[in-house]
Amino acid sequence: MQRAFDALLAQGVDGIVLAGGIRAAAGLKEKAAEQGVPLVCVARSSGLDGVDVVRPDNMQAAKLATEFLIKRGHSQIAYLGGQSDSLTRAERLGGFCATLVQYGLPFRSEWIVECDCRQREAAEAAEQLLRHYPNITAIVCHKASVALGAYFGLTRSGRSIGSDGVDAYYGRQVALIGFGDVPEAELTEPPLTFVSSSAREVGRSAAARLLQRIGDADLPAQNVILPPTLIRRGSA
Repeated sequence: MQRAFDALLAQGVDGIVLAGGIRAAAGLKEKAAEQGVPLVCVARSSGLDGVDVVRPDNMQAAKLATEFLIKRGHSQIAYLGGQSDSLTRAERLGGFCATLVQYGLPFRSEWIVECDCRQREAAEAAEQLLRHYPNITAIVCHKASVALGAYFGLTRSGRSIGSDGVDAYYGRQVALIGFGDVPEAELTEPPLTFVSSSAREVGRSAAARLLQRIGDADLPAQNVILPPTLIRRGSA
């Protein structure tokens, strides 16, 4: 990213939208300021002082996902994926836990499982989670790749995915919901339910803010938080 950033500065661009997260922006902020080039960061978590940030509302997204599952009758809900040093994960877990408390449901730390976001690792983690805690009826997945991995892990362990039908009645069915959405989500059977912020709206908001910043470099930095949308399919 550093090399690409330097190349853009060398070309004399009027502004840069950085889609690399807060940590990347922190390292490039001073260099952009020295060149007088405004910077807007598209990130997945909380903002950085002095830099315009466009990001999803991670806490609200987790609340939306968890509340949806609760209203579908689930009370044994796990959270799968991400690492403990992730700001995005911390925000989503905050929304997840707050919603459980709001509805008087138990918070069980052993049902919150870290794992690599690659599909193979997520599949293995989901399989182990259900083997140890077979009464879990729904899993909130940290991102799209985790949801896809969990889908295959549950299938491999003999569980079906969804929240309707005979398997749900006999406790063999597990609902899956994730964050982000990907085209592959519609290829599984059933298709996967996601909570997501519109990529088009993220891009539009970032471009609009950059144009404002180019027009007036003295504008105070903004933290633009975009609301989530539930994309309901058959997995939850």
